[in-house]
Amino acid sequence: MSDEPNQTSSPDGKDKPLTKIIWLFCGFVPSVIAIAGLKIAGPGLIPFLLVLNLVSSMVSGLGLIRDIKNKYLAFFLGLFLVLFFLLVNAYIVVFLGCSGAGGRIAP
Repeated sequence: MSDEPNQTSSPDGKDKPLTKIIWLFCGFVPSVIAIAGLKIAGPGLIPFLLVLNLVSSMVSGLGLIRDIKNKYLAFFLGLFLVLFFLLVNAYIVVFLGCSGAGGRIAP
């Protein structure tokens, strides 16, 4: 019984695809929180979302590149992923706020 469902890695040390998908979705957690918080936007929401976006982007980027053996490739891919998650989350929140679908950011 070497194939247990709660195992995060396969025997050869590679991540399962489900783990990569979970890391990918973790990168978009700030957008979900911002969409939910747009209607109750207070003065402390924007700094909180910026810090959450940065932390979530870094953790997701590191989670996605942890199996890459080449240090240079891992560094540049990780940097790209962090910037990608930061910008995509910001665009999602700004465009949703400007469209009025999720509420208003500014009064």
